Amino acid sequence: MLGNDFGVLILYFFLATLIERIVETSLSGVTFQAIAKKQRISFFIASTIGILVCIFAKLNMFDALGLYKDGVGSAIYTFYVLTGFAIGSGSQFLHELLKIKTTK
Repeated sequence: MLGNDFGVLILYFFLATLIERIVETSLSGVTFQAIAKKQRISFFIASTIGILVCIFAKLNMFDALGLYKDGVGSAIYTFYVLTGFAIGSGSQFLHELLKIKTTK
């Protein structure tokens, strides 16, 4: 996996890290009763941002990883949403996904 595909994956890592930092910084001054509640709110905000970015920018990590190409009609939006969830989950999730892909 070299060239353009690698550049796209770097973009996904950058977006995941950026969204993760934005959410952490924006919630750092807010105190919550329970840590689990803060984690759920943080995941919801990060996932929403990730999904919106992927839909508007038409980012599909499944295409970049060679797992699925040429989405048709509304099916492509499923891949945008899944990519948004992956980006919203943070850089650790994408790192694990990349390890799985490179070991095959």
